[in-house]
Amino acid sequence: MSTLPERVKIIIAGANGKFTDRTVHLWKIQEVEKYYAMTDLFVLSTMYDPGALATLEALATGTPVITTSYDGTSEFIKEGINGFVVERNESALRSAILKAIGHSFDPFKIYESIKNLTWDNY
Repeated sequence: MSTLPERVKIIIAGANGKFTDRTVHLWKIQEVEKYYAMTDLFVLSTMYDPGALATLEALATGTPVITTSYDGTSEFIKEGINGFVVERNESALRSAILKAIGHSFDPFKIYESIKNLTWDNY
């Protein structure tokens, strides 16, 4: 966290994490889509998740995603269109976050990139 620009704030939802004056921890969340929509970026640094619903939820709200290659839904990430897929290490995550906050993502294009992911299509 200390290696990211001061303007970067982190909201942690779910599991415990390290807290600083730049982190907010949310426990049980109602209307999670509102949190996705108000964030600039969703980061899931998973070590293993065969199908992270949270990744798809973020994309459905037009929020760009950074996730690891261990996230089964990483196959839906289109580099620079709706996010980035990285190896799970601090350096790669930091680089991707910096790249993403300097990138201009289009929320409509993010949604368009995954709108075909419906039960009817699979």
